[in-house]
Amino acid sequence: MAKAVAAASGHKAAKKKKWSKGKVRDKSNNHVICDKPTFDKIFKEVPTYKMISQSVLIDRMKINGSLARVAIQHLEREGLIKRIVHHRGQLVYIIREESLPVDDFTQQSTERNPSRLTTRNTSQPGGIPAGRQSYRASPSRSTAMLSSQPGGVSPGRQQYTAVNPAGRQ
Repeated sequence: MAKAVAAASGHKAAKKKKWSKGKVRDKSNNHVICDKPTFDKIFKEVPTYKMISQSVLIDRMKINGSLARVAIQHLEREGLIKRIVHHRGQLVYIIREESLPVDDFTQQSTERNPSRLTTRNTSQPGGIPAGRQSYRASPSRSTAMLSSQPGGVSPGRQQYTAVNPAGRQ
């Protein structure tokens, strides 16, 4: 009994939990105007990156997003980089192979295995490897589907003609 009384009196009331304010990140102070040193730095360093995107330029060059997009477009027009992914939200670029200096290691590895330079299997039309399907919609595929059926209409679809209710043409 004495233990129960001691345990009950020794137990303190639970404290009310205080919410934390959360972690505060330092606000980045990116450039919004391209000055001469930044312009030279972009033309010198960016074509040497393995992967080039807007977020990479923002992080490494400390420029804002709109300036990074303009810089990437300018580098593409100059032929220094090549686009590999085009999406409205994210554009991804790589170095253009023609602008790369060929070093001894790259030359030796391509002499032993020349297929290392190819990135797509071109055994099938369109460069799609055998056994893989492309889910991109293309106008040539849809027109081929329509023209392969008699009358130019695919099965399961009905052809409707517009009728003028007044009977005029």
